[in-house]
Amino acid sequence: MGSRRHLRNQVHTWGLPAAWVPIVLACLLATTCPDLDGVEVFAGAKELTFGCRHYGLAFETIEKEDGDDQDLLKDAGLKKAILFICRTKEKGLLWLGVPCSSWVFIGRSNSGRSLWRPQGNESLPYTQLHNSLASVALSLARLAFCLGIYYVMEQPSTSVFWHWQPTMELICETAAQRCSFNLSAFGADTQKRLVLHGTAPWLRQLQDFAAARRSRPAQAESLVTTRVGPSGETKVTGKRKRLKESQAYTAQFGRKVGALQSRLDVKRRPVARPLFSLMDG
Repeated sequence: MGSRRHLRNQVHTWGLPAAWVPIVLACLLATTCPDLDGVEVFAGAKELTFGCRHYGLAFETIEKEDGDDQDLLKDAGLKKAILFICRTKEKGLLWLGVPCSSWVFIGRSNSGRSLWRPQGNESLPYTQLHNSLASVALSLARLAFCLGIYYVMEQPSTSVFWHWQPTMELICETAAQRCSFNLSAFGADTQKRLVLHGTAPWLRQLQDFAAARRSRPAQAESLVTTRVGPSGETKVTGKRKRLKESQAYTAQFGRKVGALQSRLDVKRRPVARPLFSLMDG
């Protein structure tokens, strides 16, 4: 009973949504021996998960397209994601490819977002939906951090997600690192620059590896078309088909992440011992 009370008191200090606390407690108490090396949320084509599994890492995925029980805005999906994280070993990986369509340059007119108003027009259902998804993603990252699990969040370079106050607070509180590179360095045939923030210790290695290969895909295609109007104004439009295709990571990218993560000394996290907390030390 004492250990449960101690665990409950710790979880209450982690800054998670109040409704999450009993779910996290139940999942931790049900996890006697963490058996996962990582979780990919918003997994899409799952190339990152396949890359990690290639190196023998036990990965699970959360992707709404795979069923309603993986919709993070529904109880079943949220509980599944939390359980997967609670089953992940210390120094494992939580990867969050947060849906970017409302945050990036091409889509911001639909959400009312800008650099000075990254939260967007919060009266719009579309903006509310994506803000809710982003809030869940940030709380999942916070949960991972409190359990000693590394997290990485990914967005295209034009995203204002990094300027959203809740995102900036998490990055600051967890001392997350930043790295940026073109996905074309990992075999993509389009020029897509990604920005990652996270606590994984190999992020700088990933950036350096991409920089060393940046000259190879010199002919990579742009994802937008830029036109100058008759009065001199610049109009930028996205190539819809290519934008959709570019949402998936490449197999090369997934395997590089898998290789880097597999080199870490990932340990099973004994649930009975005191868990790491944002309030510790």
